[in-house]
Amino acid sequence: METLVILNPTAGGGVDPAAFRRHLRRTLEAELAVTGAPGEAGELASAAARAGCQCVVAAGGDGTVAEVASALYRAGGTTWRGLSGSLCERPKRPASWPPAGRGSWT
Repeated sequence: METLVILNPTAGGGVDPAAFRRHLRRTLEAELAVTGAPGEAGELASAAARAGCQCVVAAGGDGTVAEVASALYRAGGTTWRGLSGSLCERPKRPASWPPAGRGSWT
């Protein structure tokens, strides 16, 4: 898997996973994983790192981003890129998070 998008469907007041998947197919070539419980985003990110996933996108609020970031940091080899630029430079695996929480513009 090249790119994995981890979606928290309850972030930002809720998002329809089917609608998100349709939008994703039009904009990015990626697999979509939808979380269903706290802690699951981190587990999905860890599994993606172990599987050699090249890019992980966290689509959710602060909790989702924190879980994914922590999991990828523990896995090693992550380059963090956010809307404000690079937070931590480590080669190999880029990570991104679009604003999707309650206070975001989405």
